[in-house]
Amino acid sequence: MKRSVRWLALICALMMTVSLFACGEKKDDAKSGSDAAAVDLTDFGWVKFEMPEGWADAKESDAYVTVKEDADTHHIVKLFGNNYVVEKTIEEVAKADAADNPDRYTLDAPVEIGGREWYPVRFKFNDKDSVRLFAEVDKEHYCYVTVFEQTETAPAVQTILNNIAFDASKF
Repeated sequence: MKRSVRWLALICALMMTVSLFACGEKKDDAKSGSDAAAVDLTDFGWVKFEMPEGWADAKESDAYVTVKEDADTHHIVKLFGNNYVVEKTIEEVAKADAADNPDRYTLDAPVEIGGREWYPVRFKFNDKDSVRLFAEVDKEHYCYVTVFEQTETAPAVQTILNNIAFDASKF
């Protein structure tokens, strides 16, 4: 009888051990280790982002960065961020921008892109949907990104905003 109890206890202990392994977390091999693709960010001093594929025409100043698909297109993304100090909430800043020209600009619900909340102000440029996106950089600064003839759903804009990083110390 003692032998039966010992065997039963051993079998139960083995079953519990196997069940712990079965319930363990499986790592996603595609995202882990050195096989993960590193994102190459273009550094403009106060802002870094991934340059969309095929987009190379970039101009910068202390206050903004302009990125174009090529010299002959109006597909432009313009990033502003220098010395824009938050004195109100970022939503209030976006509302004020939309209120400047209510016939032309419309404030939309916030969208999350790249882990950051953006407040879109929609408008038309050359009769095509365009957008100005406002976001907080930190507690003291904000930026806005103006996208001409595209919206935040365009692949190139997603590429820029998904990995955007700011250095507020250079504002």
